[in-house]
Amino acid sequence: MLTTIIATFIVIGIIVFVHELGHFTAAKLSGVKVETFSLGLGPRLWGVKLGETDYVISAIPFGGFVKMEGEALEDDEGVSEPPGERSFLGKNKRTRAFIIAAGPAMNFLLAIVIYVILTAWMGVAVFTTKEIGVVAEDGPAWRAGLRPGDVVASVDGEEIRNWDHFLEVLEANLGRQLGMVVEKDGLEQRLRLNLVSVGSIAEIGVERFIPPVADSVSAGSPAEAAGIRAGDRISRVDGEPVHTWQDLARVVEPAPGRELSIVWVRDGEAIPSTIVPEDIGGIGKIGIMNDYVGEYDLRSIGFFEAIERGIRTTAWMSVQFLKLPRLLMQGIPVKEVVGGPVRIGELAGETMRRGAGTFFAFIAALSAQLSLVNLLPIPVLDGGHLFIMGIEAVVRRQFSMRQRIIAQQIGLALLVALMVFVTMVDVSRLISG
Repeated sequence: MLTTIIATFIVIGIIVFVHELGHFTAAKLSGVKVETFSLGLGPRLWGVKLGETDYVISAIPFGGFVKMEGEALEDDEGVSEPPGERSFLGKNKRTRAFIIAAGPAMNFLLAIVIYVILTAWMGVAVFTTKEIGVVAEDGPAWRAGLRPGDVVASVDGEEIRNWDHFLEVLEANLGRQLGMVVEKDGLEQRLRLNLVSVGSIAEIGVERFIPPVADSVSAGSPAEAAGIRAGDRISRVDGEPVHTWQDLARVVEPAPGRELSIVWVRDGEAIPSTIVPEDIGGIGKIGIMNDYVGEYDLRSIGFFEAIERGIRTTAWMSVQFLKLPRLLMQGIPVKEVVGGPVRIGELAGETMRRGAGTFFAFIAALSAQLSLVNLLPIPVLDGGHLFIMGIEAVVRRQFSMRQRIIAQQIGLALLVALMVFVTMVDVSRLISG
């Protein structure tokens, strides 16, 4: 519990500090006077005034703010007093937009920096397996004769070292016909892979081998009810042999609500039972997760490759929350895809216990997603301020103070409702888990 509390304060503190630092730095660069820089909300606990800015730590740790001169100089009749040269409202819309957008931008940058450092420090995983786990039927790989269980020996005369090397060679030879040597049941066989009309790796239709092992079992799931435990290896479902994780999915997913026979192996003993997959959006799920990454080596990379990977990872991570509506429409339970402050605290504590690399990767992921969430056009959020400024630019007049207050109240009500909702989801998850 203590680790979770400490980790939560660290995660929230870093993300909020960096966000407000973005607003603060942009304001200073734009010549705007910053009166207060607060880490936290509510009553002042401690502070020191340096120059014209009061640097404060406040009582409520979940939040923060930067107070600039002249952020609200308007009344119902318009501007109550002329904005000063160094006031926020005294700047043009482009400058104000720059100051507002700097907060989310700094969160995005924080994620990039963390991912770059982690990648440069730890290297990237290179999977040592050369075994094929999935071959898409009627794809180029299937037509060439590749099947699950085949082990790739060479491509176009080049010996294959690992799965990543295999994909690199294929990508470098898109648009060509390639000779391949694979091992099938211990015997070498020569194949011909036609990539003449293939434009991407995904079109080839091969995936690496992943064993059908339950690394974790969800509480209250069909798998738990059947007796499956973490570490069990599924060997047969509905009478069909299961060799890979993909085999398991192929049998279970089309059978929501239908009773299936299932056999798993634990400590060398085969254990039979029955299981009824849950119906989640028309797809059968039994409630087990596979975190298998396989045997791998860590490959050191250069600084520029680390930057490229950091940017790509941050961009991918930041848009994951946009998939939320689609997942909910597919019938995925809310508690599986939505988390609030309690869930953030749980993950913060869990990742801190796993080590510094995992902990900072979590901070990067959360910061990346919040950077985009903050740009949603909801009043109170930075995106709401930018949205209002955009409307003002179109209609060529500023909203009155009353209109701004109404918009802020609506936005605040939406945020409070959202916070209550996600907290209820968190509590429900704790009770059911």
